[in-house]
Amino acid sequence: MSKSKSILKPASAASSVSFRVPADLAARLTAVRAASQPLGLVLDIEPALTKALSRLVKQAEAELAASAAPVAAGLEAVAASSAPVFESVSPEVQHV
Repeated sequence: MSKSKSILKPASAASSVSFRVPADLAARLTAVRAASQPLGLVLDIEPALTKALSRLVKQAEAELAASAAPVAAGLEAVAASSAPVFESVSPEVQHV
């Protein structure tokens, strides 16, 4: 029988991460850390968090790029137009 990879690892290197999570999740995380400590283990969440954050950042970048494209296309269309900005305004209004 093969041994599955554990998310717990020997406490050799410590790192800290600070961000907001729901209170119930924070309590559960604290409980797991407390239960792991007497065993000389720590919860190795860095790889999972890095993967999840990387995926979210990639999605946000794609959404920003998609929303910026129509704006950029609109600006290019305006810049390409040879019509003066005040073309449809009467001469009296232009000189106010």
